Amino acid sequence: MVFMLFVGLAPPAVVLSSFASSSMMTLLGVFALAAMMTSSGLSNRIFLWLLLKLPNRPLWHQVSLILYGLVLSTGTPSANNRIALMMPAFDDMRLGLRLAPRSANVTALFTATFAGAFLFSSSLATSKSATISVFGFLPTHLQDDFGGLFWLSAAAFSTLVLLGCHFLASRWVFRDVEVAEVSRAMLADRLKLLGAPSMAEKVTASGFVLFLLGAMTTSVHHVSPAAVVGAVLIYLLVTGAMTKNDLQKNVDWPMIVFLISTDCLIKVMDYLGLTAELAQSLRGMSAFIHGDTYRFIGLALFVVLLLRLFFPIPAGMLLSAVILLPIAQSQGIHLWLCIFVITVFSDIWFFRYQITPYMIAVNAGVTSVMDERAFLRHNLLMNGARLLAVLGSLPLWSWMGLV
Repeated sequence: MVFMLFVGLAPPAVVLSSFASSSMMTLLGVFALAAMMTSSGLSNRIFLWLLLKLPNRPLWHQVSLILYGLVLSTGTPSANNRIALMMPAFDDMRLGLRLAPRSANVTALFTATFAGAFLFSSSLATSKSATISVFGFLPTHLQDDFGGLFWLSAAAFSTLVLLGCHFLASRWVFRDVEVAEVSRAMLADRLKLLGAPSMAEKVTASGFVLFLLGAMTTSVHHVSPAAVVGAVLIYLLVTGAMTKNDLQKNVDWPMIVFLISTDCLIKVMDYLGLTAELAQSLRGMSAFIHGDTYRFIGLALFVVLLLRLFFPIPAGMLLSAVILLPIAQSQGIHLWLCIFVITVFSDIWFFRYQITPYMIAVNAGVTSVMDERAFLRHNLLMNGARLLAVLGSLPLWSWMGLV
C-alpha cells in the first residue's frame, strides 16, 4: 500500500479506503473480544466445565473438544487463534488420559481438536476473518439482510452434514479406540483453583452474549454488525476489562492489517479497471454456466481449489470472490450463495503448506504423538464432505428462495 501511495497509482482515498470501512471495525471488535476470552481465562473455564458435565467416555471427550471449538468459533474469527487455544486442552486431556503416543485414541482426539477449530468456519459470518472481508464486498443493505440469523439458518444443514461426516469418518478411520476416562477429581480441582469468575470474565461473558444476540438479530433491529461489535468494544474498554495494553498486545493486529490491506488492493484494482478486465476475460465461463447453480458450484470449486494451491485461505478467498461474484451476478446466482460456497471450499486442503492451523499444531509437536497418515485420511474424507454439504444444502436454499 505504501508503494502504491508513493508512485501515485491511486488516490489515498482509494488506497486506504478499507481502513474507514465497516469491515475494519468488525474485525477489530471481534478480534478484541476473542483476545479477552483468552486473557481473562473465560475460554479455559468453559472447557473445564464442559468436561465435567459431559459423559466420561472417548466419544464424549471428542465431543467436548468440538463443542469448545464451537464456542470459540462464535467469537474468535481465526482458526489459527482457535487451534492455538485448543492445543493446550488437547495436551492436558492426552496426558490426563495417559494415552499411548500414535494410538487411535490420541489421533482421534487431535482430529476432534482440529475439527473444533476448523469445522465451524462457515457456520457464521464472523467465524472466519476472510469471510468478514468478503462479506464487505456486498452492498450495505444486503449485508444487513444476509448476516446474523439468516447466515446461521442457511448454513445449518451444511454444518450438520459436516459434523455427521466428521463422526462417521472418525469411526471408520479410528476403529481401535480404547476406553479411557479422565480424572473428574482433577478437573474439579483445576476448576476450583480458578476460583470465582473475575470481573474481566464476567464483563467478557456479557459482552460475548451481547455480541451474539446483536449479530444474530441484525435483520430484526437493522443495526449493522460493525456497530454492534463496536459497542461491545467500547463496553470492554469503559468497564476496564480490556486495557490499552491488552488492545495493543493481545489483538491480532497483523491479521487485521493483512485482511484490510488485501481489501484495499482489490479496491485499487477496481479503480484501475482491472476487475472489469478480469470479468471481461471470464465471459467464457459465464456462458458455460447458463444460470445453472450446479455448474456454478463446479466452477467455484475449480477456481477456489486452483487459487488455494498458491494462496493462503484469506487471500485465496478474496481473489475467488473478485472472480466469482461478477459471474454470479451476471448469471442470476444469489450473491450470498456465492460467498458461502467460497467460504466452504476454501477449507479444502491437501498439503501442509495450504493450512496454517495445522502447521501451528505441527510446530507444537503434534506429529510426534499422533498418527499423521490416519489424520490425513480423515481429512481427505472431510474434503469430500464439504462438497456434499454444499450440494445437500440446495433443497434448503431453494426453499429459502436462494436458488
